[in-house]
Amino acid sequence: MIHIANDGQAVVSTSYWSTPHADAGYLYVSINAGAIRVLVPAATAYLLDELPPVGTPCEYRQGARICSIILLDDPADPHAIEVDAQQVDRRLLASDVGRTVPLLWYVQGGMKGVRLARREEATIR
Repeated sequence: MIHIANDGQAVVSTSYWSTPHADAGYLYVSINAGAIRVLVPAATAYLLDELPPVGTPCEYRQGARICSIILLDDPADPHAIEVDAQQVDRRLLASDVGRTVPLLWYVQGGMKGVRLARREEATIR
């Protein structure tokens, strides 16, 4: 079981970093206090360097099996990141559709610690 300690929208610490899924490079999405938080393990930290600049319009879409973070830098070919729904700790409510919420990207900072690597906003679709 994954443990995440929170301070409102912020992640304070997590046990995710020591899981086989993190070792394999899978992202983990946690939703708390109206924010979407993405845990980016060391194996996929390069992903942050490949994202369009902060401020690029962004959408979060949740499907039955896949949740997507879509950065609309190029409408013909947007930058999309897909996360298996099993790597998301909870689903957003239908009433959340259309809302714009913080999207926080975290990398590991110590054994269970975290470091905020990127902060932006995403519209829930």
